[in-house]
Amino acid sequence: MTAQRKVAYKTLLGIEFGEECIRAVLVSRNGHGAQMKKSLQVPLVLDPLVAAPELLGQEIRNRLQEAGIRETHCVICLPLKWVLKHRIELPDLPSEDQKSFIDLHAERQFPFPLEDLSISTSMFAAVDGKRYITIVAVPFTYIQAIETACRTAGLKPISITIGVPVSEAAFQGQSVLSIQKRESGMDFMVLADGGIATLRWVESEDNEGKDRDGEVDEAIFREMRLTLSELPAAIRESIRTIYIHGESPWRSRFQPVFQNQMGRLSLDATIERRPDEIARNCPALLPLYGTVSQILDRQNRLFEFLPPRVSSIQHIVSRISSRGNLLLGGIAAAMILSGIVAFSYQQIQLTRLQSQWKAIETQATEIEALQDKVRLFRSWYDDTMPSLNAMLTITEAFPEEGVVWSNTVEMKDSSNISCEGYARGNTELLTVLDRLNQDKRIEQLQVQQVQGKSPVQFGLSLYWSGK
Repeated sequence: MTAQRKVAYKTLLGIEFGEECIRAVLVSRNGHGAQMKKSLQVPLVLDPLVAAPELLGQEIRNRLQEAGIRETHCVICLPLKWVLKHRIELPDLPSEDQKSFIDLHAERQFPFPLEDLSISTSMFAAVDGKRYITIVAVPFTYIQAIETACRTAGLKPISITIGVPVSEAAFQGQSVLSIQKRESGMDFMVLADGGIATLRWVESEDNEGKDRDGEVDEAIFREMRLTLSELPAAIRESIRTIYIHGESPWRSRFQPVFQNQMGRLSLDATIERRPDEIARNCPALLPLYGTVSQILDRQNRLFEFLPPRVSSIQHIVSRISSRGNLLLGGIAAAMILSGIVAFSYQQIQLTRLQSQWKAIETQATEIEALQDKVRLFRSWYDDTMPSLNAMLTITEAFPEEGVVWSNTVEMKDSSNISCEGYARGNTELLTVLDRLNQDKRIEQLQVQQVQGKSPVQFGLSLYWSGK
């Protein structure tokens, strides 16, 4: 996550990539707040993740010129379907150890090396006092492609972030659920105590993004229940306000059905309508407009993926240091001296440890002999080998083709087993679950989480009875 540069801008351009379309808003700051001067929502011929950045930049420049937009400083909002997310509880750690703790979890949870990801975090607290961090990652190739395309279009990105339709001041001290209608699904976001508790793009089974016969797809509510069930109970129970953003016909159909589903979603909240003009007349532009307005007001950005830039001073220092050949001899001498000192200290330590070992060598030899006997006869006490049988069963349930893989398997007391991993799709994952269900020695098989589309990130737990 790069440092946020709080520069005062009077006018900013916001750009958001949608489903085969591009949205843009030109927002200016005046004495009464932010005001949208121009807006744009047109089809995008090229795929931002596949097309050459130069061609994509040319198309972006043409669209902006047609709309009469000449502002170059811009804020880029990425769609939620591009991001990976993971939430962790933050223990009581010194600030200098928090980054290592976050990197460790990111390396375990995301199916990419850390050097291939652009990672940003959002910290929040629950009403019970526990602190959490939401880790959001975007493949670095996505960031490079979008930034290169925008610079080719003559734009100067000052931020690459995620569109948040609710301003930061609107959810200070409370939890808010925001649902934003998109072309082929919904953006689902829970904001708590100044941070993002969870965010997810929920895909509709209708490929055209429309409700069949006016009925809301049951799969959407199933995905919402799964997402809400992953939240800490203190956060889920503190949701008191729900904002539903979308075109009026869709919202009038969706809101009554959602109201009836709130019991199944374990929500006790009030659905409110945003009073501002953007929410009424241009709901599709609301996340983009809200994010640009916050940056104009110099509020903290919840997420930041813009790669850091090397300053002019850093360039000068780099040149000076590269030309300072006289310093190389001093550095080399210092390194040799450090090596001699380190070697001498090591020899002193080895001599001291050898003296200590001679004092306890007899007792240590006896204990080692006893340990050898324990290892020799331990297998005679249990011939069922529950741990090996359990791991063998789970391994055989996974296909040999590598379409479903696990990155974490934990076993407690040789019975309670949890597994986390990824699958190429839902069909492959269901095949593995069916194989596990057919084994009578496996009980209490539960799916803890399922998110994403390709790959599908999952987590499951089971009890190995061995009977």
